[in-house]
Amino acid sequence: MLRTTMVMGWVVAFACGGCSSGAPADGQAIADPNEVRLDAPAQIVNTKGKRLEWQRRLSSRDIAPRSTLRRTPPSSAKANAEIVPRRSMPDVASMSIDELAEHLRPRTLHKGNEYLGAPDYELAAKVKSAKGTEMTASYEGPPGDSLSRSVHAVIGSDTRFYASTPTIWPNRTEVWLDTGCSGTIVGPSTIISSAGCVYDQSGWLPLPLLIPAADSSQSEPSPYGEHGCYSVTIPADYNGGVGYADYAVFELSGCDDFVGNSTGWKGLMIVSVANANGLLVKLTGFPLDKSPYPGEFSGSGNTLTTSEYPWYLFHSIDTGPGERGAPVTRWVGGTTYAVVGINAGYWGTTGSPPGDYNFGAMMDSTAYNFIIDNSAL
Repeated sequence: MLRTTMVMGWVVAFACGGCSSGAPADGQAIADPNEVRLDAPAQIVNTKGKRLEWQRRLSSRDIAPRSTLRRTPPSSAKANAEIVPRRSMPDVASMSIDELAEHLRPRTLHKGNEYLGAPDYELAAKVKSAKGTEMTASYEGPPGDSLSRSVHAVIGSDTRFYASTPTIWPNRTEVWLDTGCSGTIVGPSTIISSAGCVYDQSGWLPLPLLIPAADSSQSEPSPYGEHGCYSVTIPADYNGGVGYADYAVFELSGCDDFVGNSTGWKGLMIVSVANANGLLVKLTGFPLDKSPYPGEFSGSGNTLTTSEYPWYLFHSIDTGPGERGAPVTRWVGGTTYAVVGINAGYWGTTGSPPGDYNFGAMMDSTAYNFIIDNSAL
């Protein structure tokens, strides 16, 4: 017998009849991966109607977010110099529909349980047919102060500056992940960051609290709250590397949490090797090597693309540990800002491209459509 119900905004299906009652204690392995537990739905259906199958339960001690604002750098955060980029990987453009559908399978952590979606042929078709000009809307949020356009100039010799007013637009869309990463709000209930902030070669990492506009020096260090109730989805093909398939989608709507209605949100913009070279962009994150921590620091610079690595967006902006997952943002006009990349770390000075660059995942058709397909956007 199959029983369906709604849990925290997600449609879930419990398979009943001969199923074992009670749940294993935290940390206790479930020997049979097909065993169905009453507290672990056999299926969940995401906001786009895609079904995901239960895989395993994780220990809450290993993944549960903390409940208070942490003001000292986490010991687990890696410096950019320790991040090794993947320089050899399949080219998405040359993948067949079957290969791309497998690459785009969603892996979701929902209420302490891991779920895996089927190969996504519909999403693969969207990626293949994308025109390259798509963009989601940006929203400034409730009336309030905004930054002047002058902040979009290149700042001196590529130096970061402290954003001392984190609650103005668009600063208030920047999100501190208290495990030592950065992210940004891209919809009423959707936040994006790097997959490497929640998953590595060993599996799921401790989950972060998501704190927009966090600043430990302010009288209110978390003006838009601390958000620890969400589902997070990454590409199933992500294996703990850097840059490639390196994006995570935090969806809060299942917890009736629409923080973006208070902060506003940035748009997403598809870019490619053909049109993303030399863009003037801004990167804002929460670096561990700056004070206050957490606090927002920004820099501006130009992008670089190369046909050898068409899934990476290189840039000349200074970054440090703690800025993995930070958005690479382009000012489109007026009060509209769009994310064109997700920062990963330091590329280095050897090989291609020549020079000294930081880099991250390009907001290409694959990243853009994966984020939309696995969120409430």
